[in-house]
Amino acid sequence: MHCTKESGVCASCQAACRNKPGWFKAGEAEKVAQYLGVSLKELFRDKLAVDWWVGGSVNSGDIYVLSPALIGEDAGTEFPGDPRGECVFFRDGRCEIHAVKPFECAESVPCEHSGKRNLHKEAADSWNTKKHQSQIVKLLGRQPESAEFEGFGLFGL
Repeated sequence: MHCTKESGVCASCQAACRNKPGWFKAGEAEKVAQYLGVSLKELFRDKLAVDWWVGGSVNSGDIYVLSPALIGEDAGTEFPGDPRGECVFFRDGRCEIHAVKPFECAESVPCEHSGKRNLHKEAADSWNTKKHQSQIVKLLGRQPESAEFEGFGLFGL
């Protein structure tokens, strides 16, 4: 079968699911909760995590976004610095939420991606309002915190 944005079955697409989940645009996680028949709070607690765009805009701080959690990492909290790992929705070589997958996953099919768009920034920009940042605070029950990039330890920094 030829891989397309609709199928996501080629090795390149599956490798993306195994490397790091894509980001949701603001308002998309609610569609996943509805699709799975759970509340947004339950979905966040069990299957989502908070990531961030460094040096965003809302009050000149980082922009916090929602993303599927990583297998083996805690859901319902912030990602570690430079998170890597398999998406919690990737099972048996397929996306369990394919019909409502995150913006970045839907738009960035490695075998088709032209590289002309910065999908990470597009997703972050959709969260760049006080309303959407407040949603993250409400889900966490506190102000989010950006973790330090963990890769520096590899270089003795």
